[in-house]
Amino acid sequence: MSIKQEVMKNTLKLTAVIALMLATTVSMAKEPKVSANGANKSILFEMEASAEPMWVRLVDAQDHIIYKDKADQYVGFVKRFDLNKLDTGIYYIEVESDIKQIVYTLSLKETGVEIANRKEKSKPIFRKKGDMVFLNLLNLDLESVEISVIDSEGRELFSENLKGEQIVQKAFNFKNAFSDSYTVVVRNTEGTYYEDIVVK
Repeated sequence: MSIKQEVMKNTLKLTAVIALMLATTVSMAKEPKVSANGANKSILFEMEASAEPMWVRLVDAQDHIIYKDKADQYVGFVKRFDLNKLDTGIYYIEVESDIKQIVYTLSLKETGVEIANRKEKSKPIFRKKGDMVFLNLLNLDLESVEISVIDSEGRELFSENLKGEQIVQKAFNFKNAFSDSYTVVVRNTEGTYYEDIVVK
């Protein structure tokens, strides 16, 4: 590979990192404020207006949704969660956009409630342009990422396992694909993500 090609490749990677970081920053510009009132067993959740719609959920340890609402992106969102009538245990407040999810772990005890943990994860960004599907994933923890494409019959048409890559980028060309429904599947330790493509 020539020096010019190497410089171009590194410039493209740097541009992709900056674009992903900017997209993440713009979509969730202000960090939600989550505060516990331990003695009252309540949580105050506040989020300023964001660049895109956000989902807010209160979920129990068995993934049962106790509360779910779509935060208005233009006016923000404020909610007081009263946990007095819930059983003691672990609960989660999930804040999710198209590209990012923040999960607050709540520990509810007889004596009160506390915020035990906060975890943030990036989600893959899919962009469709014509017959092309572009995939970008910011993988700061350098986790193993498995990418596959399956058809409507469940047959795997493409599979790749990437390890140690901070920026995962893929482009899929469906120009010469048969008429069918296809799914791009991205798996990592954070979850499994899907993007459907219909070729007519």
